[in-house]
Amino acid sequence: MVNIKMLDEAERFLLAKSVKDVLTEPEKLVDCHKIFQTKAKEVGGHIYGIVIHQSHNQFIKEYFVMEANTVKVLGTQASPFVNRVLIALNVKSVDYEFIQEDMSNKSELLLKSNPVHKKIPVLIHGDNTICESLIIVQYIDETWINAPSILPSDPHDRAIARFWAAYIDDKWLPLMSELGKTQGEEAKLEVQEKLQEALVPLEEAFVKCSKGKTFFGGDNIGYIDIALGCILGWIKAIRIMLGVELFDVTKTPGLVNWAHRFLEDKAVKDVILEPEKLVEILKLHLAKREVANAN
Repeated sequence: MVNIKMLDEAERFLLAKSVKDVLTEPEKLVDCHKIFQTKAKEVGGHIYGIVIHQSHNQFIKEYFVMEANTVKVLGTQASPFVNRVLIALNVKSVDYEFIQEDMSNKSELLLKSNPVHKKIPVLIHGDNTICESLIIVQYIDETWINAPSILPSDPHDRAIARFWAAYIDDKWLPLMSELGKTQGEEAKLEVQEKLQEALVPLEEAFVKCSKGKTFFGGDNIGYIDIALGCILGWIKAIRIMLGVELFDVTKTPGLVNWAHRFLEDKAVKDVILEPEKLVEILKLHLAKREVANAN
């Protein structure tokens, strides 16, 4: 708790005639104050009090961030859903510890943290545990309120962003999964066409939401950007493995350009694995599945 008595004594001391003329002007301390405020938001901590020290006839106000909660993410970097969480944390400039999970041998920490679904990603923030990627992204946005915001501030715009994120999860990603399981060239071509057609509404949404700017979220990566952009690495991997091009420049030119900008953003570059690496991971997974089926 804040020591009110100490603060009152400090204020009286600062107003004393023998002290006022030897102190650093408060304006010069404003920048320092802003730095500490920003850091407090970044680490999810709280400023509890002001301590005033005397050093060489100057008084420096130091803002101490107490109870800064550590942030951990359970997941695998190949997972697009985990990527959503990591990108959101990067957008907010939040430091975190990434704990790699082996989904064939789930850790006790994962089973304890997500006992219902036993899936990744999981965000651990101090004593709080949050599951499901888009729910985690919303939690991050509401916890670290320093700019930029991930969800729009306008209620209608927020609803629109949530609508398209749900569309991606409920309509588009299941088709991606279907493409990976489909056998035969004709069947794959049919699913490819469905995927491309399902992107057309997202092209229209991009035009409306971006308002001529870089991302769905405007100048900065937003909620729809994260929801859709997390899969871009796998889209490139599918192109390598199956020769399938999902982002058609004739049907969705805006999304084609958006995808390039998204992958080049500093919040994304070190999160999404290179497509060649994803291809290796997929081949290994398929080989293990064949062995398991044979047994």
